[in-house]
Amino acid sequence: MQKRWRRRLAITALLLGVGLPTLAAMAAAAGWSVWFDPRQRAFLSYSLVKDGPRALLLACLRDVDMFTIASEDVADAHSIGQKATLTLANGATRYAVDGEIARDPTSGTPSFSVDIDLDAQTVRQLRDGLFPVLEGKAPIELSIGSAHRELPLAGLPDALKRFKATCFGRR
Repeated sequence: MQKRWRRRLAITALLLGVGLPTLAAMAAAAGWSVWFDPRQRAFLSYSLVKDGPRALLLACLRDVDMFTIASEDVADAHSIGQKATLTLANGATRYAVDGEIARDPTSGTPSFSVDIDLDAQTVRQLRDGLFPVLEGKAPIELSIGSAHRELPLAGLPDALKRFKATCFGRR
């Protein structure tokens, strides 16, 4: 348990290390957005409203070989500290990942997150499992337990292309 919290604190510190101007840009956008930093990090997110919580955040931290999937403000407060499965679906195509619900350090809301070591096997799993969902033709259905959200595709194709090029392009 302690190791997991130390790792989460380290990842949070890494994510916060993108700098205040980038954090402001991350929070301001509504819809799909993508941004990068000079340390080979790429971030793809979807927010329902301007300055609102990120319904989905994909963070590819190439400099530390880590891939983070998070979803803010989608779980009930009673689920904090519990394991959870985030499922993304696009038609019949599905991607599921296990993580946990914790209180978001910035907003205080219950949020899902998982940190995945980014090795060759993980890269293949993401390419074969996650990206077909994101590249589908229908809106993306995000589920965590009984919570469901629909993420529209408007703006995703261009943002996803740039995200994939940075995250999975040649080093």
